[in-house]
Amino acid sequence: MMANTEATNSTHNNSNDQTPFFELIEEYDFPQPKRGDIVRGEILRIDSDVVFIDIGSKRDAMVPHQEIAQLDDEFLRTLSTGDMVPVYITRTPVGSEQLIVSLERGLQELD
Repeated sequence: MMANTEATNSTHNNSNDQTPFFELIEEYDFPQPKRGDIVRGEILRIDSDVVFIDIGSKRDAMVPHQEIAQLDDEFLRTLSTGDMVPVYITRTPVGSEQLIVSLERGLQELD
């Protein structure tokens, strides 16, 4: 009976020593991009009307559907998940808003 209690206490203590992953993410001080910054990011997902990009911030960045509709179809077909691309920060998030970037301006600014 004593061994069973020790095993229970050991398991209980181990779970208290671990900080939940989401708490660690909240505590981490991610770099905050500013409007006008040009940063490189990795394409996470390409949908027909939006592209999501990881720029190393707390939130993923989004190229909005308005810009996607204006980009050249041939250029869009060359993009793949995992590609590293330059983006221009057009709007930083406030509260729960999305981080908005421009792929076109990011490419133009590097030329």
